[in-house]
Amino acid sequence: MDFGTYIKEIRKSKNVSLREAARRSGISHPYLSQIETGKNTKPTPTIIKKLAYGLNVPYMQLMDKAGYTDYTYDTIAETLDADNHLDKSQDLYVLLNREDDLYYRNYLLTDDDKSFLINILERTVPNKKSN
Repeated sequence: MDFGTYIKEIRKSKNVSLREAARRSGISHPYLSQIETGKNTKPTPTIIKKLAYGLNVPYMQLMDKAGYTDYTYDTIAETLDADNHLDKSQDLYVLLNREDDLYYRNYLLTDDDKSFLINILERTVPNKKSN
């Protein structure tokens, strides 16, 4: 199975429209369409990182499916860092409020679980506002 078909199957299995997947990934929907239809057969590691985030799948899994088999973590990190797209940290509040699936030790967190965690964090972590 080619990379574009693989991406399309992931997107459809999550019941996400092409436009929504593109929005979540931070790429244009025409570009995502080109990937899915095979008109763009070799997206860069930066684009693959965005797709992994938008589709909530492991980055290295997509890298492998895209044919980046001769990579090392360091070379990929250097490529992404050079493009200023290597996110070393994420805001937990944003993650808990996303509509994407979120897991804890292979357990899929429900909306109630996420709300419960937010409630605990808001009561225990000081709310510091920047001046």
